[in-house]
Amino acid sequence: MKIDSLQDEFKAYYSQRYLKHWSKNQKSPLWDIMDTYANEHPECSIYELKAMQYEVIAKNFQPVLFRNSPFFFEMGLKFAEARGCPDYGLPASWLTLRHNHKVREKSTKEVDQYHACSKYGIHLAFNFWDHHHHTTNSTNIIKYGLESFYNEAERELGNCKTPQETTFLKCAMRGLLAVKRIAEKFAEAAEARLKIACDPQEQKFLAMIAQA
Repeated sequence: MKIDSLQDEFKAYYSQRYLKHWSKNQKSPLWDIMDTYANEHPECSIYELKAMQYEVIAKNFQPVLFRNSPFFFEMGLKFAEARGCPDYGLPASWLTLRHNHKVREKSTKEVDQYHACSKYGIHLAFNFWDHHHHTTNSTNIIKYGLESFYNEAERELGNCKTPQETTFLKCAMRGLLAVKRIAEKFAEAAEARLKIACDPQEQKFLAMIAQA
C-alpha cells in the first residue's frame, strides 16, 4: 500500500466534503424518502422506523472506493469532519432528529444536564438517550460473523413473549440484511471497476474488496 498516494487520495476526496461546504439547513435527499414513509405509516414503531432507515440508506448510497486501499467504508453520506453526532441533516441522523423533541418533553432537566456535562467532555449516558457510541460484541462478530446474530434472532422469534419483542427481533434482522446489502454494493462496485483498472495494486485491492 502506498501511504503517500492514499493520503493524497483522501485529501482530494474529503477536501470537497468539508463542513464549510454544508449549510445548517441542508438535508440529504434521503430524508424526504424517510419522512414520506413515516408519514404514510403512522402505526410504525420506533424499531420499524429504524429498520426502514437502514434499508433506505442501504438501497440509495453510492459506494466510494479508493484506489490505494484494500478497505471499503466510505458511503458518501457525511461531511468529512462528521464524528457520529446527529446533525446537519445526515441520513443517519434522521430518526434521532425527528424524535428529539420527545426526549426533551420527557425530562427537560436531565437533557439540560446532559448537554452541560458534554460541553466539558463529561459524557454521561442517561437511561433514555445519548449521542455517544456503545459497542456491540466485537469478539463474536469477528469469530462468527454477523450471520450468527441473524440466526440467533431468528431462533429467538419463537420465544418472544410480547409483540414488542417480536417486532424488535424482526427489525434487528432487517438491519443485518441492510448491512449485507451494503457489503454487496461495495463488492459490485469493486467488480465493475476491476474490469477497467490497469494498476496491479489497484486490481489486487479491488479483488480483495469484491471477495470480502
